[in-house]
Amino acid sequence: MLEGQRFVDNDKVVLAAAISAGIVMSLQVVRRLLGSEAFAKAGVYMEYDWPSASPRSPVCVEIERVETPTEPARELVRELDAELTAIYTPEQRHGFDIARLFRPGILFFVARLDGEATGCGGIAFDDGFAELKRMYVRPNARGRGVAKAILARLEEEACARDVNLLVLETGDAQQPAIRLYERAGFRRCAAFGEYAKKPQAAIQRSVFFEKRIAPNPAS
Repeated sequence: MLEGQRFVDNDKVVLAAAISAGIVMSLQVVRRLLGSEAFAKAGVYMEYDWPSASPRSPVCVEIERVETPTEPARELVRELDAELTAIYTPEQRHGFDIARLFRPGILFFVARLDGEATGCGGIAFDDGFAELKRMYVRPNARGRGVAKAILARLEEEACARDVNLLVLETGDAQQPAIRLYERAGFRRCAAFGEYAKKPQAAIQRSVFFEKRIAPNPAS
């Protein structure tokens, strides 16, 4: 079974998971056991090697909302843009620039792994849905739960605002991201919103996803 504990200290929530009997519990199960708000504010959690369930080194991921374009935010977005520029043509890149990420109706977050800025993600609220934007984790931090923590926080922000549909666009070369979204419950869908109005050449390498979510009962 999995036992969860929640600790609150200076608005940081620490999640700890202890696993016995070699049973694999998904992040969704952890979320149900610990509560949505605690899961969204995850400060520290333990990853495990399967199937032995032996713990790896503790992973400390803090998700911080940034309301102005800080230097870490700028650096992360620049790195993401450089990565995508090497793969896609200008018309096939649909990410918001740094200025647009801080306009009304958009929330942007920086993830810190053991105190170091290693990832980012944003959420843009539209009429009837919310779109995930600028999801990125630095290469040396990938596979350590940073993207999962960002994704969980963005989902909770949507739940808190009674949004029940999350959508996103990614590129067909972003296979690790595609696997992340599919494992998190996203399903492929048709082009939505402004993407549906773009020429086919602009979205021929785009992969679109959606996920139905339940609003936060406490909201």
